Amino acid sequence: MLTFEHIVSLLEGILLQSNFQIMRRKILLTKLMLVLFVSVCTGQSQDNFHKLLEKLDREIDLRSVSHARREGRIAELKDTLKDPALSESKLIEGYGRLFWDYLTYQTDSAIHYAAAKREVAAKAGIHEKVIEAELNLAQSYAIAGLNKELADKLAQLSQEDMTPELQRYYLYVHSLLCENVNSLTTNPHLSTRHARDLHDVYTALLEMMTPANSGVWYHFIEAKLLDLEGAIEESRSLLENGIDLDSIDERDLAMYYYLLGKVCEKGAGTTEEANCYYVQAALCDLRCADREHYAIYKLSKILYEQGDIDKAYAYMKVAMEDANFCNAYKRIHQLSQTMPVISSSYQLMRSQEQRMLYILLCVSIASIVMLTCMLIYMVKLSRSYRNATIQLTALNRDLKEVSNDLADANIIKETYIVRYMDLCLENIRQMSDRLRHISRFIKQNDMELVGKSPLRKMLDTVSFENDNLKIFHSNFDATFLTLFPTFVEEYNKLLTPEGQVVLKNPMCLNTELRIYALVRLGVTNSVKIAMFLQCSLSTVYNNRTNARNKAIVDRDRFEEYVSRIGYIYRHN
Repeated sequence: MLTFEHIVSLLEGILLQSNFQIMRRKILLTKLMLVLFVSVCTGQSQDNFHKLLEKLDREIDLRSVSHARREGRIAELKDTLKDPALSESKLIEGYGRLFWDYLTYQTDSAIHYAAAKREVAAKAGIHEKVIEAELNLAQSYAIAGLNKELADKLAQLSQEDMTPELQRYYLYVHSLLCENVNSLTTNPHLSTRHARDLHDVYTALLEMMTPANSGVWYHFIEAKLLDLEGAIEESRSLLENGIDLDSIDERDLAMYYYLLGKVCEKGAGTTEEANCYYVQAALCDLRCADREHYAIYKLSKILYEQGDIDKAYAYMKVAMEDANFCNAYKRIHQLSQTMPVISSSYQLMRSQEQRMLYILLCVSIASIVMLTCMLIYMVKLSRSYRNATIQLTALNRDLKEVSNDLADANIIKETYIVRYMDLCLENIRQMSDRLRHISRFIKQNDMELVGKSPLRKMLDTVSFENDNLKIFHSNFDATFLTLFPTFVEEYNKLLTPEGQVVLKNPMCLNTELRIYALVRLGVTNSVKIAMFLQCSLSTVYNNRTNARNKAIVDRDRFEEYVSRIGYIYRHN
């Protein structure tokens, strides 16, 4: 940045030139004034950016309070729904409110309450609410990043059966699918096609929307469409002039600031302006206690590029913690690509700082000791060396123990469970396919199987799969109970007396115990659990929810308690 002394010096040099260069002096003066103006503006923007970051840091420190406030509101709503006298319409309304409260906070719960809303609406015969609940489910899949489930759900729905309001909702959820797919595409040709599909959905959505029936979202979609078309200046103008900020809530305000940051970053404004808008978006996300957000992750990348590794690492940790809590798989995928880079840089920086401090400390001690006496110097140096050796030995021991724990967990989770189950299930599927081919070959060649021959029984693929799955589950139960012989006993200690699991066969687990056996082994993804156990995703969700409802411990930490069953704590 130009200082005042620099400006004065340059002006003096110009004034000392000859009359022949008067015009050149004027041009140079004009350039200098422009440079000075830009420098001042840039400096002001940077100051605003850092002041906003200070606000963001304070908000991060208070986020536990925001989360507690949101969870308290959710708990109050749940209490009102426990009234057995509530009508079906009130239940549908209550489940809908819980869905919206959980949507950007914890997607698993949002899916659960959307399904509950659908069930009550179906029993009551309210068709519109059934479709609305189905769209709620689809939106939950979009937030979670379950694009296949989202696409399947949208394919099951027909717009012909929808009211205009539901049609707008359908198109909006469809736009989320297009946005997700487009963000994951790296192939330029596919990206162009997905962008075209997204443009078509935005256009169709705008045709069905007006500011009267859609509020600020009409302008949001219009701004997104302009941005997609490359009209970034028009997009910014629409956002700044077409939206009354006093009329929108905190969550929509976060979207507003993020869109502004995006178009400014693309060239409709300065980089400093874009950065400030991203900070404001992150502030709004934290104030409304959303855990599915992008702005703070974006800020982490910006700060990393600027060389502020400390803040970049701190913001990345916040983004990762929230994404894991929310089960936002698409966000986790994005973070997993960037987190190692920032984390590595952070660790390297810390290591260099510690090394420098250690060097400075050693030099200082050596100087003081040398000024005193060589003997004292040698004694202190020897003592320092011994202490460092002891600390290093202790640290190495701790690291070795941690490494052993991690290695044991990974062996159990990855080698003995995941690979074992995948291999067994794949063998069952392959054998079923072979039997099916043999049966088809016999039929095609007019070969008959007489009576109830053993061969006909062997070719019964359904019976084969059921028998082998029983054997597979039996082997899994035996292997797991060998590793954790007290699992059932310790699991029941976490439940109410009436909710405890009683097994007919102590070596054969039921579905609930198998689900939480996988949780104990580190497999927490519901989709993965359903695949392993060959059951539906809803079965997994229902069993996990029912188990948490039976818990005598904090239900939100129930699975954390399960994951620690049989864990051996090591102390120095």
